[in-house]
Amino acid sequence: MTDHDCRMLTQKDAARLIGRSEKVIREWMDSGRLPTIREPGCSRRYVLRITLIEFLKTLESSNSRNVADD
Repeated sequence: MTDHDCRMLTQKDAARLIGRSEKVIREWMDSGRLPTIREPGCSRRYVLRITLIEFLKTLESSNSRNVADD
């Protein structure tokens, strides 16, 4: 894992990185599907870049299984 992988992303950064809306990112965060980090005393949530990448891999994997099941 590199320092780049450990970079903390805001909802906006994460949305731009993967080409999804901030609303989708927020829904994933709110549901607990996408683990977040909060800095002490701060209400803003962040996601590690590596966590976002791993989360997307699980989404792709489950989507490919669902297509195969059809």
